[in-house]
Amino acid sequence: MCFTQSLFSQQDTIKSNVEIINTDSIARNAWYIEIMGNTWSYSFNYDRAFLIFPTIFSDYTSIFGRIGLGINLYPGHVPLPVLLLINFGKIHRVEFGLGFYYDYLPNGWSEGLNYPRNKIKWILNIGYRYQKLGGGFVCRAGFTPIFYSGGYYHFGGVSFGYAW
Repeated sequence: MCFTQSLFSQQDTIKSNVEIINTDSIARNAWYIEIMGNTWSYSFNYDRAFLIFPTIFSDYTSIFGRIGLGINLYPGHVPLPVLLLINFGKIHRVEFGLGFYYDYLPNGWSEGLNYPRNKIKWILNIGYRYQKLGGGFVCRAGFTPIFYSGGYYHFGGVSFGYAW
């Protein structure tokens, strides 16, 4: 009987926590500049939170979609990253992501370079994100291995930007 009462009171608490979250006041959009990371160079990125909900890991769990435009140190090389991200936390967040990037390489671009010619490369993202609920400054740091048919490269990256 006590276990049943405890179970129902726990469900009420979870339900009341869900009602406390006012998603209208939470920043859902962010832009940032990433150095290294997903494109091995520099990229300008935009992400949007599609879902914000409580889980057993955090009262604030967010699922984001991300798209970017990379600028490489080599002329003509334009990487375009697309990712799905999940964040756990209110301000200091743990971030996981999975995605790919289309790697535009002009003909003859990588001759003499040890660079994979695959157009699609797969991305894994594991990192930290600082972003207040209401928006403002965004800072990210993470480990971003990139996989292609011949192997993988592992990189880290940092990002700075603004959320609203």
